[in-house]
Amino acid sequence: MRGAEIYMLKIAFLMPGEILEYQELEKIILSKYNVANEVLEEASDLLGIDVKEYCKEDNLEKLTNLKNIHPLILTLSVASFMVCKRVYGIEPAYAAGYSLGEITALTCSGMITFKDAIKIIETRQKLIKEALSDDYYGMVLKSRKNASNIESIYNELQLKDMGIYLTHYNSPNEIVITGEKSALQKAVDKFKGIKIKTIPLKINSPLHTPLMDKVATKFKKELSKYTFRDESFPVISNVYGLPYRGKASIVENLSRQITASVKWTETMKFLENKRVKKVVMATPSSLLKGLLGNHYNIRGLSFDNSKDLFFIKNMRDEVKMREAILLTGRALGIIACTKNSNWDEEEYREGVMKPYSIISEMNERLESEKRYPSEEEMLEIIDLMKLIFKTKKLPIKEQKERFQDLIDGSEINDELKEMIMLNCL
Repeated sequence: MRGAEIYMLKIAFLMPGEILEYQELEKIILSKYNVANEVLEEASDLLGIDVKEYCKEDNLEKLTNLKNIHPLILTLSVASFMVCKRVYGIEPAYAAGYSLGEITALTCSGMITFKDAIKIIETRQKLIKEALSDDYYGMVLKSRKNASNIESIYNELQLKDMGIYLTHYNSPNEIVITGEKSALQKAVDKFKGIKIKTIPLKINSPLHTPLMDKVATKFKKELSKYTFRDESFPVISNVYGLPYRGKASIVENLSRQITASVKWTETMKFLENKRVKKVVMATPSSLLKGLLGNHYNIRGLSFDNSKDLFFIKNMRDEVKMREAILLTGRALGIIACTKNSNWDEEEYREGVMKPYSIISEMNERLESEKRYPSEEEMLEIIDLMKLIFKTKKLPIKEQKERFQDLIDGSEINDELKEMIMLNCL
């Protein structure tokens, strides 16, 4: 399976949880595609507002203070995802969302309906509002080395006892802390003394801290009223930095997220370890771009960058090309590894070397043309493999096992798998 992961272009979607660059998004995709407008119209009906008009608002502070701001973030992210899926034909291997964005990721994966997601986010926003206070502030801590020394100092200074919490593990060199203003200022003075950069944040609730326990309990009760579905692709949990364990884990994970730290660094490391090479920001997000930085072997693609947008639009062709290389390349590898029991040179030349050469040429042609093999070409590959196996005097049972290896290692769709198995013997 390792070979498959090397060749397969794995893509993940990242969903923001903060205020978005609305006007850029509206100009780039929302005003151009029917599928996006369908999402916006459904949201308008559910929220009782004209979402399209909100997209034209240029007052960032006014937008931030709107009661519908969180459902609006969900709506625009889902609309962007649907354009990628239905217009550009992009199917992600994973999705992840930053804080609020996790609900968006679950929605795009099909685990939560869009209608329910709107209601869940409205409930979440209402419950968090109950905990609003001017006493709480946030602070971004940046280290020139890595965030582990920030956490070590946090523990040494016993800042938790001062009511200060580590709320967001943003990147390998950045952590966000939250606490009451007076306590936070004392902590900041200590961090500045050891050359850790501090950036103040406007935070009006102790979200992602144990102080939100009552809110989390209420939210859990509300979540238990909904019916969830199986995912179409894995979603990474903020709480664990690992994929959800099916729909049964939604209530627990989303309620725990209210009190738990956002493990974004672990999320990105998980994607990197799974050989995800590109992530698509569902909407233009300066925060997610900044957190990606140069920390991982992953390229971030955003709709507000013309070069990125060109790549997003053509990503399906690259995926197909890599799948083609993988499929034909794996066929060649299986043939080469199959033991030969025929020592007749003429039969070997005609029944092994020539068909192997044809498949090799086809592999090069598909790569050059950047396309997936047609049904006729796929049937030809199967026939050539059958000829080679027969010439090598491979038993029927082992021939079937070889074709099963081809299917298992290629990550191809179910229709093609069925075609291979029906025609292989």
